[in-house]
Amino acid sequence: MRAQTNPSCTGASPLRQLFWATLPLWLYGAVDALPTDDFIRYVFVAPAARLASLMLGTPLQEIPQGLLFEYQGISVCVTTACSGFGFFCILWCMLNWLHLRRNDYFPAWLGKTPFGWLWLPLLAYPLAVFANACRLGAGVLAHAFSHPRFDGRYDALAHEAAGVLVFLFFLTAVVFLLQFARHAKPSPAA
Repeated sequence: MRAQTNPSCTGASPLRQLFWATLPLWLYGAVDALPTDDFIRYVFVAPAARLASLMLGTPLQEIPQGLLFEYQGISVCVTTACSGFGFFCILWCMLNWLHLRRNDYFPAWLGKTPFGWLWLPLLAYPLAVFANACRLGAGVLAHAFSHPRFDGRYDALAHEAAGVLVFLFFLTAVVFLLQFARHAKPSPAA
C-alpha cells in the first residue's frame, strides 16, 4: 500500500518538502555559527546534566566551564559540547519528515494546520533532553568500565560509542513508537 501524502503539503514540490523537513539542520548551522553558548547552556545542557546527575544519584555543581558532577571518583564536566543540540535537530528533522510524508503518524489537528510542523520541536525537545541525559549517564558508566581495564587508552572511544548507541536507540525507539501508535489506531467502523 502506498503511503499517503500529508494534506497540509499537498501540491508542494518534493524540493520544498525536503527544505521544510531539513529546516532544523539549517537552524543547527546558523546557531552553531552564532555566539549562543548561554542559550545552549541553559536550554539544553543544564536540564540534561541535572537529569543525568539525578539518575546517577550525584550532586551537581555549577562551574564557569559548565556543570560538574562526580561519579565513583570520575569528575564529569558537562559543557556546551555535550549539549545534545545536534541530536535535537536530527530528531526534529526526522519528525518533520514523517509529518510531511505521512498524515497518520500524528494527531489529526496537527496535520490540518498549515504550520502544524512548528509544534514538532515541542515534542522533540523533551525527548532530546532525556536522550542526552541518558547519553551522559551511559558515557560515565562506559568510562567507569573501560578506564580501569584498559588504563585509559580507550576512554574517548567508550565515551563516543556510548553516545552513538544511546542516540541511535532513541531515534529507533521514536520511529517504532510512532509506527505502533499509527497501527494501534482503531479502524473506522464500516
